[in-house]
Amino acid sequence: TYNYKFHLSFINNFIDSCEMINLLYSQENILQLLQ
Repeated sequence: TYNYKFHLSFINNFIDSCEMINLLYSQENILQLLQ
């Protein structure tokens, strides 16, 4: 059987990591703008 819960949790983790990366990039960009 296909494990939907595992797949959904994987997608959610992937989205969370993407959001974290976006936050890091935006913070770096803000720091660069301040310099």
